[in-house]
Order: sequence, then C-alpha cells, then structure tokens
Amino acid sequence: MINTLNESHFHEKIKKIYACEYSAVTEHKIESYIADVYSQKNGIFEIQTGSFSHLRHKIEFYLSKKYRITVVFPFAQEKTILTKNKTGEIISKRKSPQHKNYYTCFRELTSLVSFILNPNFSIHLLPCTVIEERTAEKEKVQTKNNSRRFLKDYTKTGKKLESTGKIYILKTKQDYRNLLGTLKDKDFTFADLKETLKNEKISIKERNLRSFVWVLEKTGIIHRAGTDGKKIIYSAKKI
Repeated sequence: MINTLNESHFHEKIKKIYACEYSAVTEHKIESYIADVYSQKNGIFEIQTGSFSHLRHKIEFYLSKKYRITVVFPFAQEKTILTKNKTGEIISKRKSPQHKNYYTCFRELTSLVSFILNPNFSIHLLPCTVIEERTAEKEKVQTKNNSRRFLKDYTKTGKKLESTGKIYILKTKQDYRNLLGTLKDKDFTFADLKETLKNEKISIKERNLRSFVWVLEKTGIIHRAGTDGKKIIYSAKKI
C-alpha cells in the first residue's frame, strides 16, 4: 500500500469508513497525486486532520481535471485523554474539557475559500469521539516539529477513533447560510451572531467565529448591508 506508513490510526480508520460507505478504493494514484479515497461514482475524498493549506495544489489539480472532490474534516467533538508512563502503564484517564464543533474548521477553510462555490467541491464536517494517547515525560519537552509555544510534560503518541457522529455537508450557499441559525434570513452584527450562537448552546472561540464571518462574506454568502455606529451590519438575505 502506498504512502501509509506515517498515517495515524485516526486518519486510517476514517479513510476505511469512507471507502466502505462509497464502495471506493484507498490510496488511488491520479497522475502525480495520491487520493485518500476514490470512487468512480462519487469522486475523490481527502481526509484532512491538519492544515487545509497543504491541499491547495492538489485540489486545484483535481478540479482542473473535472474531478469531484470532497474534503473530509474530522474533529473531536468528544475527547478522552489517556496518559501512560514510559513502560506503557496507564496513569490517568480523563475527559477533555474541549469540545469542537462545526465552526472549528473555518480558520483552516480560509485557505480554500476560492474553491467553496465550485460545483465540484464540497466539505464534510465529521464529528468524532476520540482517545488521545500521551506519554508522560519527566521534564517539559518540545514536539518534534517545534510547534509548542509552551513546553509540556507529555508527548502525544496517537489518536484513536471511537465513533463518528452526523456529517454536516457544505456544498451550496444555503448549507453555509444555515450555520447562521436564526439569523440566516436577517440582518445582524457580529455581536448579534455571537449572542445567537451562545443562546443556542454553541461554544465557539471568537477567532473562529471571525473566520466564519470572513469566509461567508468573501464568498458572497453574506454581504455588508450598512453600519450601526462602529458596528458592521451583515445580511444573509438572498440578493
């Protein structure tokens, strides 16, 4: 099998789920690229757990060849952290307080904004229940790629998929507009959107929410309808 030696259990498991669901093959070579999952009927599926920007050239190529391409973004809606010592003995197991949601992807989606309204492009937001495995360290350590701003006393050693939830598909303008909740047919400010999602028990970091608004404005799904003092008024009404 091509190119799978460095893949995580998490990525590999989701790839197999999609291959089974769509009667597809994995690791399918298309000229100089390798598609995670390929189905003659449903096109290409790329499972992306990290930065979306790495996919830009790949997606541009697939679309130029008229392939249908779906980017699958699995996120940890529920996460259990399992920590072991150096001998593999479990020393702690706890639920993570972090709960990601459908809005989590929008910071990454900014790098793919030019593809969003292409009729051959779509995104699957896939909520997952995962186990994150860690190994305790005697001292605070950096990661291999030096990505930690602050050193931690553990090393992440893997992520395992426990279960998946209901997929939310982003393909049409209405799919994106529906994420505005009760504001999808109204004028609103950023503060209105923040309050509406809070009332709907949706927890989202402000930077992710601003990315969400940016993507929707950039693609014309919402537009600026005026101002209220210093506040920008957006509208999701169809124009």
